[in-house]
Amino acid sequence: MEYWAIINNVQVGPMSPANIARMGLTPDTMVWCNGMSQWTKARYVPDFAPYMPPAYAPGAEPAARQEQPCPPNYIVWSVISILLCCQVTGAIALIYSILVEYRYSNGNIDGAWSASRSAKTWNIVSIVLILIWLPLIFVTGLLKGLISAF
Repeated sequence: MEYWAIINNVQVGPMSPANIARMGLTPDTMVWCNGMSQWTKARYVPDFAPYMPPAYAPGAEPAARQEQPCPPNYIVWSVISILLCCQVTGAIALIYSILVEYRYSNGNIDGAWSASRSAKTWNIVSIVLILIWLPLIFVTGLLKGLISAF
């Protein structure tokens, strides 16, 4: 059977499942063929089962997907970033931190890991900004003190 797929925001097809898999098939790739009422994630289409990781094969129990531990959410670091000085980057990190738990609880393990990496990245950005900002404040304070002494 020939399928259409959306890979990297480009519609491709009609192709066999094997050819679509070679193009970068993921469990969340949207696929369609004649006879289907709507576009569906590849993980739910039996013809794509040989190309899915075992936890995503059609018919796999949701519990099988939950065997993986929840990725770190970095929520504590996000709150610390907000409190220290970097409200914007800390808030972005906090949003991603919350998304980790949300996506994991909905069975989206890949999305949870993606949110975890983003939370970590934004927390690192916050820490770098803090490390740049604190010495600048210190030097500015010293210069004010020196200038006012004259």
